[in-house]
Amino acid sequence: MDMPLLRKKIESAIKDCCLELKANHGQSNFYSFALYSDSEAASVAPSANTKDYLNELISDDPSDATYYKWSPGEWQFEGVGAKHFNEISKELFFLSSKANSSSEKSKHRNIIFNCIVEELINVHQSGFFNSFAQNPIIVFSVIGNEDIKEEVRWISELNSIEEAEEFESWIYTL
Repeated sequence: MDMPLLRKKIESAIKDCCLELKANHGQSNFYSFALYSDSEAASVAPSANTKDYLNELISDDPSDATYYKWSPGEWQFEGVGAKHFNEISKELFFLSSKANSSSEKSKHRNIIFNCIVEELINVHQSGFFNSFAQNPIIVFSVIGNEDIKEEVRWISELNSIEEAEEFESWIYTL
């Protein structure tokens, strides 16, 4: 696996996805961007949300406000821009299918998830997301993930201390 090339592809896909969202929905007041994967690390897809859509969700269901803030599957632009990640997902699926033992699968999963989070961090630290949203929330999540500590670590690495504390307080109530 050529990790530097995979990282470069992920970085390009993140940027291309955000640029497409802004080009097509520039009037929207984006506040968040996420990448999510499956438990086998065989795919990666984007999601984004706007403050207006978040407020609509909260208005309809105020008791789950924090859930809507941190859950990319509920966001307005969930899956929009996925075409930028198609080649990456094909490669991840192939690599995942080569892992035969549970230890190989776990190793693959950890390598891929860390790579995705590191690229989100790099793009965030470069200032790119500031052109997408003001003080954006950045999320990486895994469908069906049961490791809360892992999720808390990802959110902590990707966001401010205050946002990470809010996420951690909320996630442990589920």
